[in-house]
Amino acid sequence: MELKICGATRLDEIEILNHCQVSYVGLWSGIENHPRSLPDARLCQLAAACRGPKPVVVCVRPSWPAPGEMMQRCGVKWVQLHGFTSPTDVARLRQQGLSIIKTLHVNDAGECPELRWLTAYDDAGVDIYLIDRFVDKRQIGSTGQALPVRVVENMVEQLAGRRLWLAGGIHAASIGSLAQMAGIEALDIDSAARKDGYIGTPLYGLVKSLRAGEEADV
Repeated sequence: MELKICGATRLDEIEILNHCQVSYVGLWSGIENHPRSLPDARLCQLAAACRGPKPVVVCVRPSWPAPGEMMQRCGVKWVQLHGFTSPTDVARLRQQGLSIIKTLHVNDAGECPELRWLTAYDDAGVDIYLIDRFVDKRQIGSTGQALPVRVVENMVEQLAGRRLWLAGGIHAASIGSLAQMAGIEALDIDSAARKDGYIGTPLYGLVKSLRAGEEADV
């Protein structure tokens, strides 16, 4: 099971991630009034410092011609579309040579508005679908709360044959059991990796618990 840690803003956070078993780091871009949204120059600086994890630009409403041009300057391949991005815009980003992670907004009843366009997203070139808990449009992610397991399992079944990640309320006490969840290749974590607001020592506990969960499944 791979890990993505989201919302890095400092070089010392990147340095910690470089020395952990983390596959991806999320760098927020163009998110109005978001405390972790980065200016382009800062994002490029952090991306260049990544020696282990692959940098992922996370945006809600991609503006044009950005983020493609900015990402090319920074040498970043992956973009995560965290809002309600249309299949048409996904295709435009794909044409810019980017790899696409599309967030699917799922509520506790298992309802997901993007499922009606799933075939269109496939055709547009989505590489990975990220299952995340949805509350309302005022907070479309980063809720710190997990979806019911039955909802996640149902989504995995509906999305069979696709690359899937999972986000929402993942912490040290739950991550070990998620290591055994079929169909999920990576876990996307933000708040549980932080101490005093910054990525730090809690990350080590997350990695340790995840690997223990994987070993228990052997």
